[in-house]
Amino acid sequence: MLKNKKENQINENINETLIKKLITKPIEELDYQIAEINIFQEDHNTFVQVIIDHEKGVTLDDCVKVTEKINPILDQAEELKEESYILDVASKGVENGSKSI
Repeated sequence: MLKNKKENQINENINETLIKKLITKPIEELDYQIAEINIFQEDHNTFVQVIIDHEKGVTLDDCVKVTEKINPILDQAEELKEESYILDVASKGVENGSKSI
């Protein structure tokens, strides 16, 4: 999901600790675990990448399910209301690749 904001502004409020605090419980309620959270800038965009894992593996449908669960939570978080970011939920893929939406 892309939230609009000036391209060249840095998203100081977006950090791994905050994201993890907001989404750990909802992801665990869906029976997934957070394997990794990456926050990075690319082409003037801030990306919040959440890599999930499950004992039976993770499919693209699983990534969609988790995205649909956490997207509204992040949208409603007071700390992120004025921030611009792109949410990417992914799985650890074969040979360190990943599947994502």
